[in-house]
Amino acid sequence: MEVSPTTRTQVIQDTHSLNRCPTNAFILFDILAHILSYIHPTKVHSLWRVSKAFYACIRSISFTSICLTQWVPKVDKSTESSLSPSPWDVIFFELVPHFQTTYARNYLSNLKYIHWESQNVDWLLTIREGINPVIFFNAAIPKALCSLLNLVTLNLKDTNIVGELPPEIGLLTEIGCLKTLIILDLDYNRFESAVPSEIGQLDKLRHLSLKDNRITSIPSELWSLPSLQYLNFSKNPYLRMGIPPEIGNLRQLQELHMSELNLYGCIPPEICLLKNLQKLYLNDNCLSGEVPGEMLNLMSLRKCSLQANLGLKCSFHFPLAEM
Repeated sequence: MEVSPTTRTQVIQDTHSLNRCPTNAFILFDILAHILSYIHPTKVHSLWRVSKAFYACIRSISFTSICLTQWVPKVDKSTESSLSPSPWDVIFFELVPHFQTTYARNYLSNLKYIHWESQNVDWLLTIREGINPVIFFNAAIPKALCSLLNLVTLNLKDTNIVGELPPEIGLLTEIGCLKTLIILDLDYNRFESAVPSEIGQLDKLRHLSLKDNRITSIPSELWSLPSLQYLNFSKNPYLRMGIPPEIGNLRQLQELHMSELNLYGCIPPEICLLKNLQKLYLNDNCLSGEVPGEMLNLMSLRKCSLQANLGLKCSFHFPLAEM
C-alpha cells in the first residue's frame, strides 16, 4: 500500500486537530497510533519526520503491535513448525528492525522449526496478496530471528540473503540466544562476512551448513562445538585458510564438506581423531604435503574426496581416497 499525499495530509490535519483538544496526552497518543496503524507497516516509517510526536509513536513497541495487528492475520500459537513462509513472513525481511522484533515476538515465538527455503515459498499466494515476490531476496537476515528461544531448526536455504551473520545468533543473553538450535542451514546465499565467534555458544548444534556463500573466515570457537555432526563450508571462494589442528575436537563429526575453497597447507594428523567421520570432502583446494597415514584408522570412513589438490601426495595404499 502506497502512502499517498492525500493520506499524509489527512493524517497531519487529524493530528493538528487533536492537539487543539484539551485532553489527556495518553489518549492523544492512542488516537494517533490508531490513525497511523492504517498505514502499511512497510510504509508507516516514512512519516517519522513529520513531528516528534509521530516519531515517538511510530518507534514505540505499543504502536508496532497495534499496526501489525491491524494488518497481519492471527496465527495459531499451538503451531511449532513453519514449512513454508506466509506472505507476511516474506514481508518480515523488509520491515524496519523494531517492527521485525515485534513481529518475531508476536507471530514467530512459538516456532521450533522454520523451513523457509525458496523452494517452499508459495509465490502465487504471495502475488495474490499484493506482495512483491522479490522482497524475500537481497535482504539481510533479521536479527529478530535470534530472539526465538525455542528454535530447533532454521533453514533459509537459497533465499539470496546478503550481509553478515548476526552475532546475536549465539549470545548468552535473555534475548538473542538460540541455545536450543540443532540445525542451521544457510546454503546458497550471499553472506559476505566472517562467521561470528558467538556461534561457538550453540552447544546443541549438530548440523551447520553454509555452502555456496562468500564467507571470509571461520572462528576458532567453531572447532569446539561438542555436538556437531555435519559441517559444510564448500564453495566459499573467499575462504582462504589452513585446516586447523583443533578440527580434532569435533569428536561427533560424521560429515565434513570443505571442497572448492582456498584451503592450503597440510592435512593435520588431528583429523584422525574424528572416529565417527563417514564422509570427507577436501577436493578442489590448494592442499599440499603427505596424506596422514593415520587416516587408515578412520574405520567409519566411507567417502574420501581429495582430488584436485596438486601438491597433495599419498605414499601408502588408501583405496577410499579419490586423488
